[in-house]
Amino acid sequence: MFRGMLTFIAWCLLSAAAVTPAHSTDFVINGSFDADIGGWVPPHPIDGITEWDSFDVDESLYSGSLRFTNITPHAFSALTTQCLPITPGNVFSAGSMIFIPTGQASTGFAYLDIRWKEYADCSGNGLDNAATTVAFPEDNWQSKAVSAVTAPAGAQGVRVRLIVYKSSAGGEFLTFFDDVFLNDHGIFADGFESGNTDRWTVAIPESTLGSDYE
Repeated sequence: MFRGMLTFIAWCLLSAAAVTPAHSTDFVINGSFDADIGGWVPPHPIDGITEWDSFDVDESLYSGSLRFTNITPHAFSALTTQCLPITPGNVFSAGSMIFIPTGQASTGFAYLDIRWKEYADCSGNGLDNAATTVAFPEDNWQSKAVSAVTAPAGAQGVRVRLIVYKSSAGGEFLTFFDDVFLNDHGIFADGFESGNTDRWTVAIPESTLGSDYE
């Protein structure tokens, strides 16, 4: 009986290990902006200015954030991006902490989106995309994320885009980004163990843009 009990315990441990989800992998390079904003493609010079700032989401003395000022002369978006290689069919989540000071002369909003690309260097056709909800001016850090997004077949790369939209011509609109992430959860993301498959369903509009910013 004692031997049988040990066998049962061992079986339970092995079963638990088998259904435990693998740890996700964060793909983003320099998403915490500890000392600089390296790894991020700068915005077009007439659209925006990106620079490192000591203003940190955790008030750390050893880290900072990306300070992004939209200076486009029109009501338009400015964005900075990062291209990353991915595995098609895997499930991803992405997001950022966003801070938009109130009291600015211009109005607008900010968000993060991810755009699946045909090749690992983000060249070729744009496939699908997914975006977080937008952050509006509010004097605190806002967490914005999109989850359970499956990379489509044929996608070898993804472009992570930090977007600041200014809703009026002239002036400038300031936003801070910190703790930007793109997590790869593998093929089996949350849901199956609990019998819930809702997180495997997502509608994503097709991208038609080109360039380093799509």
